[in-house]
Amino acid sequence: MVSRRIALTLAGVFVAVAFGGSRASAFCRMTTQGGAQVGSQACVERGEFLEWPTSCLAYAIDERGSVWMDFADVERAVDTAFATWSSQTCNGEPVDLSFQAYQSSTCQRAEFRSSGNVNTVAFRDPWEDQCGNDYAVNAFAVTVVWHDTSTGRILDADMMINERLGPYAICPDSGCPRGTPADPGPADLQSIVTHEAGHFIGIGHSDDEEATMFPSSSRVDASKRDLADDDIAAVCTIFPPGGNRSQCEPSTVGGLDLDCEDDGPPDCDGSTPVPSSSNGCSTSNVGPADQTGTWLVVLLVSLTALWRRRMRRAARR
Repeated sequence: MVSRRIALTLAGVFVAVAFGGSRASAFCRMTTQGGAQVGSQACVERGEFLEWPTSCLAYAIDERGSVWMDFADVERAVDTAFATWSSQTCNGEPVDLSFQAYQSSTCQRAEFRSSGNVNTVAFRDPWEDQCGNDYAVNAFAVTVVWHDTSTGRILDADMMINERLGPYAICPDSGCPRGTPADPGPADLQSIVTHEAGHFIGIGHSDDEEATMFPSSSRVDASKRDLADDDIAAVCTIFPPGGNRSQCEPSTVGGLDLDCEDDGPPDCDGSTPVPSSSNGCSTSNVGPADQTGTWLVVLLVSLTALWRRRMRRAARR
């Protein structure tokens, strides 16, 4: 049995100030020694960048979908969110990134197995992992990126969406309708998944308040569905033009397993890494003997309004 070693780093999530320093770009990349940094924290420059070994990626949406939306609308929001990243151009040339949607899965677990995997997108209630560990209570979603802790090679990525923070919808471009504390209005699922898809491909957070990868946003904001220049710079850095997008044949470590729950009960005895979470931005680094590990990346879309951003937009109208 492999022993389990975990180092947990916590940081605040609701910081809305710009970074200091003289970075040419505002975005950060995730590394083997740092997840998605938050607020005024500098990019983690230790370790290897987290990178997929291919630019041809795939995902599957859990067939149970969400209680808040028809499955067809969930598919539309998720597919559009991933396509937002792969449809970008760099100096007029398309990024070398392609996504394919598999048929729906039966997988509400964020896990990695050597015998087969699927990059799953699933809604969870209760808001905890399959072993009963609570996720951050104020997070709309978490993306768990399994990777080789020595090389940074990404092996699997699983996106869990917090069913309890619904309702969810595909809101108008102008934003979601406002609700009340007792009856909150919908949150824009497409914006949430677009942010999480950035983590899926190895992007950390940005200090650019207009960026999709900025750590926070108001509930009614739908603007994160559209990438800002800083987000485009990030995807162009990781997936520069030059590949053959027409020959996309995605693969998964150990083979495709769309029905992960048929593999039996989850392994919660410590022999398989299980992500942990708490309030704030949490990262769990697990390094068993086979050099695989996980980073838990919390979607930092807060329920707190960003007044500066709203005031700027109001001034433009």
